[in-house]
Amino acid sequence: MCKVILEKDNQNIDFIIYNLLFAKSNYCFTTDHLLDEIRNYDAQVSRQTIQVKIDTLINEGLVRQKVGVYCTTV
Repeated sequence: MCKVILEKDNQNIDFIIYNLLFAKSNYCFTTDHLLDEIRNYDAQVSRQTIQVKIDTLINEGLVRQKVGVYCTTV
């Protein structure tokens, strides 16, 4: 296990989201829950940015949308 230190910028938000979502198998989340978790790392991120990132993961087949939640597919 290693600790990764990132500077807070928009490039790293993808890395943060990917690691939060895929560190656990069969992880289900809401946009608000994910936003709360991400704000521990980057307080400046907006809800709209998170939603765009989730939509991208859905389009790539990595996340499925269910009623009221999203779930990882891996």
